[in-house]
Amino acid sequence: LGILSSPGATHLHAQDTDYPDREVGIRAAGLNNFGIIYKKKNADNNFRRYRLGVASLAFTSSPNSQAGNLRASIAAGHEKRKMINNKFHFIHGLELLGDLNFTASRTTNANQGAVTLSPGVGFVLGFQYAIAPSFYISLETVPSVNVAFGIDGSGFREEVAVSAGFNSQSAALNLVYRFNKRAS
Repeated sequence: LGILSSPGATHLHAQDTDYPDREVGIRAAGLNNFGIIYKKKNADNNFRRYRLGVASLAFTSSPNSQAGNLRASIAAGHEKRKMINNKFHFIHGLELLGDLNFTASRTTNANQGAVTLSPGVGFVLGFQYAIAPSFYISLETVPSVNVAFGIDGSGFREEVAVSAGFNSQSAALNLVYRFNKRAS
């Protein structure tokens, strides 16, 4: 707690130019949706952000059948920060999103597989709090618009789904470490 209130820590957060230019962290949106997040500073209060996550991974097996499912996501975007005080920021920005859902099953009679792709665009909204000069936690959500289409053994499926919305259950908690790129 003394580190959080020390004069040096306050000075570090007083100006954005004092921030390190890289950030990497872990991201959790619920108990079964984990990923990593990487940010690179472009300018004061502006960051490029990249996310990679595994939302679910499952495999079941019995003597006559096996089934598996993998759902993963990727996102890239831009983040802007507005300082509320020396430790607390409001964040917002845009992300391009991609979701991949792969399912496969095998029985004694047949093999089946399907892939669902869901590209989209999302708007990042959240807050971050500096817990130390090199660490912060953030809470964010990404309301989005997505289009989903699938491919199976017969080719492209005819149905296409469009979804949009704000889901407060998909709020994510990030624990992020700040650092500078080493000079070469």
